[in-house]
Amino acid sequence: MKAAAAVKPRWRDDVWQAVRLIPRARVCAYSDVAAFLGHPLRARQVGNALGALDDEGSRLVPWHRVVNVRGFISIRGQIVGKDQQRARLRHEGVDVDDAFAVVAFASLRWAFPTPVLRRS
Repeated sequence: MKAAAAVKPRWRDDVWQAVRLIPRARVCAYSDVAAFLGHPLRARQVGNALGALDDEGSRLVPWHRVVNVRGFISIRGQIVGKDQQRARLRHEGVDVDDAFAVVAFASLRWAFPTPVLRRS
């Protein structure tokens, strides 16, 4: 997995571990992952950690199940990335419209269990 200079290894690993908990055909917001890890204001850093995944890591960590707090796919500047995320979600049975919004986001939004993983 590629290293990202701006992402601390422990935080990155915690994010990847948390995202692995999201069940198939469900989604979470970046802020949900950050809150679960005990840092509710680190949503952007969750995105950075997921952005540090390489091809191998992308197969092991279901990064595509994480969207923005409004239920939209929010990969900036990468139309191919948005299309890939939408295709992966659709493959799992999650309806994503042409505007890259998860249809029925509120009902598909998964809540992490209450205990917080270790703090970074």
